[in-house]
Amino acid sequence: MELSRSIILALGLTVAVGPISAQNGAPRVPGIDTAGMDRSVRPQDDFFRFVNGAWADKTLIPPDRANYGTILMLRDQSQEAVRGILEAEAATPAAQGSIGQKVGDFYKSFTAAAQIEHLGVQPLSAELAAIEGLSSARDLPAAFARAARLGVGVPLSVVVGQDPQHSDVYAVLVSQAGLGMPDRDYYLRPDERFVAIRKAYTDYVARLFTLATLKDPSGAAARILAFETTLAQKQWDRAKSRRAFARDVPRVRAAHKHRCVLCRIQSAARR
Repeated sequence: MELSRSIILALGLTVAVGPISAQNGAPRVPGIDTAGMDRSVRPQDDFFRFVNGAWADKTLIPPDRANYGTILMLRDQSQEAVRGILEAEAATPAAQGSIGQKVGDFYKSFTAAAQIEHLGVQPLSAELAAIEGLSSARDLPAAFARAARLGVGVPLSVVVGQDPQHSDVYAVLVSQAGLGMPDRDYYLRPDERFVAIRKAYTDYVARLFTLATLKDPSGAAARILAFETTLAQKQWDRAKSRRAFARDVPRVRAAHKHRCVLCRIQSAARR
């Protein structure tokens, strides 16, 4: 079984190299790219090396990556292709209200550095005012919904997707979220490395508050870290979160569980 999986993976990686070679100017040849194989290795000794050895020897991992492979290559090429489309639309006059005009203007709004610096946080003023206007924990659900519509992370992630038990049914899926750092370990582990990361994170949040001219940057950063730490204490670690059956809590129990989590969040917010 393990050998079968290895063979499938190796063949998949090899086949995926074909389109990349074609896009780089090499002839488009259907089938398996044999140039990446290491035929000095017997397949029964090391099938991965037999299929991918030459490619692995000559392919460098970019300095900004921890790993590299055909999937990342395809993603990079896709991003470059999308960039080309966006830049072309931004440089081409288009009718008002057309897709080209919307796409071009949207892209230019991200690249107009001088205008961005001039405006500062003014485009966020309505959202900052809405946050400032929160007066009790009862305001949090509406605030979370507003933030979620804008793509801002909130303590609970609510999405619509396929029911884990019934793939032909769409369901509302609720999961843990809301941490500014990658996962609960960053808040809870006592290792010196994580202590330093928490300090850097607090400094970063304080810096954002300072740039936004919001009051009490250091105090706000400390309160945010304390709140997210409380939230992290209630969350599952990565190992448990990967257990598909553990995540698929029956609806009644799930509803009760997430109500309890929301209660804890509201309780923490009151403190």
